[in-house]
Parts: sequence; structure tokens; C-alpha cells
Amino acid sequence: MKKYILLITALSVIHSISQSQDLGYNTVDIGGDYQWNPDASSYSLHVAFNAKIHHSIILRGGYTNLEPNNIIDNSEKGNGWNASIGYRYYPNIRPYKFYIGTKIELSDLKIDWSRFIGAGTTKILVLQPTIETGYTFLINDLFFITPNIGAGYQTTINTNGSAVTYGNGFIPVIGISTGFRL
Repeated sequence: MKKYILLITALSVIHSISQSQDLGYNTVDIGGDYQWNPDASSYSLHVAFNAKIHHSIILRGGYTNLEPNNIIDNSEKGNGWNASIGYRYYPNIRPYKFYIGTKIELSDLKIDWSRFIGAGTTKILVLQPTIETGYTFLINDLFFITPNIGAGYQTTINTNGSAVTYGNGFIPVIGISTGFRL
């Protein structure tokens, strides 16, 4: 019995000491996100889990719409679903103002293509790691607006059908997100 009382007392003291040094507060951001690159536009809903000091984890899920890509002998357009997970580091103690971050996005796309020799549809799975930087404007500790820029690299993981030109190579990204901070 003494062991249990000693263990509970020790855990209580450790918990009290660890909580007494915390700065800031935990928050959750819920909102919408728009990302643009030369080949596609992405519309997402996102949830960000902001830690007490410096860090934020972001989950996104949305829809990607490919801009028509017209090369001399190739035309591609399509759409599909996407999901991503990201991390942001804020130099400021609270999660707002300037940040640097990274995200990994996975897109499941259906692309209609036409070429000089024919036409068809291809399903592809695209992985896009991205590094980004931006600035979170916090309004009354309740609303946020976050413009960002980044650089990603698209890699086609799986292709069902004829190969398409979309989904391979470096891609610049510009975006904005807005929503509520809880």
C-alpha cells in the first residue's frame, strides 16, 4: 500500500512541476484553405492543433482541380481528392506571425487527356512534399488569415492507364487560409 501512495505522490509532484512552467495556451484552428500552383487549384478544409509554444500540426482534406494543360501534342485536365499533414514552427512563442513549415500531400486524381494519336482517362496518385513560409494574422484572438508561399516536388506514385505529364517535378505554391481559432 505504501508503494502505491508513494507512486501516486511522486506522479502528482512531477505533474505539478511540469505544468507550472508552461507558457502560452493550446488552441485549435478550423477553417478553409486555397492553394494555387501553375497546374492546379486546391480547395481544402483544415484543422490545426497549435501547441503551447512554437509548434502547430495541420491536417487538411479537400479537392484538387487541374488547370487545362495544353502542350502542342497533349491536353490534360482533371480533378480528384487530396489529403495532407503538415507542421509549422513559429519563432514567436504564440502560434501567430511568421512561420516556416512543411507538408506532405497525397492526391488521388482522374485525368482526361487527348493526344495527336488518341484520347483517354488515367487515374494517378501523386505525392507532393512541400516546404512553405507564411504569416498568420490573428484578429482578436478569434479569427486568422494566413497567406503563404512554398516550393514542392510532385512524384507520381501509381498510374492506372496511359502516362500523363502532370504529377512530376518541381512546383511553386501560393495559398491562403482563413478561419476561427478556438
